[in-house]
Amino acid sequence: MSKKQHYNTDNQFYVIGNNAAKLDRDYNAYNRDSINENNLNEVRRNKAQRRVVKRYKYKLKFSLILCLTMVMCLIMIKTQFTVSDRCDNIAALENRLNNLKKNNKLIEESINTNIDLNKIYEVATTKLGMVVPSKNQINRLDVAQNSYTEQLTDITQPTQQNNDFNNIVSFILTKGR
Repeated sequence: MSKKQHYNTDNQFYVIGNNAAKLDRDYNAYNRDSINENNLNEVRRNKAQRRVVKRYKYKLKFSLILCLTMVMCLIMIKTQFTVSDRCDNIAALENRLNNLKKNNKLIEESINTNIDLNKIYEVATTKLGMVVPSKNQINRLDVAQNSYTEQLTDITQPTQQNNDFNNIVSFILTKGR
């Protein structure tokens, strides 16, 4: 065993050294001359072949990763073009919708300005023979803003009848149902 030194400071005991047993080997005894040239060349050849295989594996992995990256880039570019094309279509449709709304407002305003209520009243009373209803003939209905009327059949214009009695009887009969 090797010499061990012991120190005692501040009531603590230190041992310098190790407890491992020393092996009786001579590490300098390895001689390079003992390996013949054939073995050395074979070892060198095997190492070179392993390097070539490693290079091919590395190149193959690199090529596959590069191809996969290119395919993913192409897919992303195609998706981006599709999205931008749809955005352009949406913008064009919104533009068209706004133009149609403007045209509808213009047509509605032109209709409202061209309507003459006095002329309508005159035509209704003189040509069509309509009469202003009395207060007990008017029925008010509360209709919601979103409500609409659906016409199921065509409205036909009745033939003019001068017989007031027939009109009164048919009115009474239809009121009774």
